[in-house]
Amino acid sequence: MFGFSNYVENKIGKYYLEIPSINMNEIYIDTDVKTPIIFVLSSGADPTSLIYGLAKDKNFSNNLLAISLG
Repeated sequence: MFGFSNYVENKIGKYYLEIPSINMNEIYIDTDVKTPIIFVLSSGADPTSLIYGLAKDKNFSNNLLAISLG
């Protein structure tokens, strides 16, 4: 991974290695009943707390059902 990171940084820039911060409220604005939020996860990534936090902020906690597919 270290060699790959160096390659990416040298060829296309460090921008592509930086992990952006996630603001669920900004993401939520772009959703509707036909446009869901889809997470493509890498090893160690767990957006569960972000999802529960968004549900709490939107007063939707009682309607949230989490199902593990793993």
